[in-house]
Amino acid sequence: MKYVLIACAGVLVVVAIIGAGLFLFLSQGKPIPSEPTTSPFGFTGGTASVASKTLTLSLRDGSTVQARDFTKENQPDWAGVASGYLFAGSDEDAYIILYFPPDAAAGLGEFLVNIQSEPLGEVRRRAEAAMKAKLEMTEPELCKLAVSVRTTPGLSDTYGGYDLGLSFCPGAEPLP
Repeated sequence: MKYVLIACAGVLVVVAIIGAGLFLFLSQGKPIPSEPTTSPFGFTGGTASVASKTLTLSLRDGSTVQARDFTKENQPDWAGVASGYLFAGSDEDAYIILYFPPDAAAGLGEFLVNIQSEPLGEVRRRAEAAMKAKLEMTEPELCKLAVSVRTTPGLSDTYGGYDLGLSFCPGAEPLP
């Protein structure tokens, strides 16, 4: 009897995993609209996926930039205004980057880069590369964003509790 109950529980777990996977697959958003492309030789034809840039990010100097609205793409259940939106990485990766939209008091949206493993300098560079690629911004533009780079509590006695900054921005903490 005990083995029958264990087997039934195992089947239920497998069915639940398959059901969750099917739900996630079917609940994904519509594909990104495509636009015709022009080759360097003047040929127009074919299509290329073009991400719509609909999220306005305010920079510290008062200017704004447009970015693809990642807040509406493949977000985990916990994501939202209060808990932040997943920008890159995950809880299981060496880093996770969250975006907190602007509120009335702060006025700027903020990115939180959480370094979760060592070597700290290498992980920070990987997170910075993800930001550059996904936002399609230059290093000087990224330095104008509100970005906080921190370590997971308990990861580093030396750097824990400090905003380490982006490595290429003025005032950044040099990391090993």
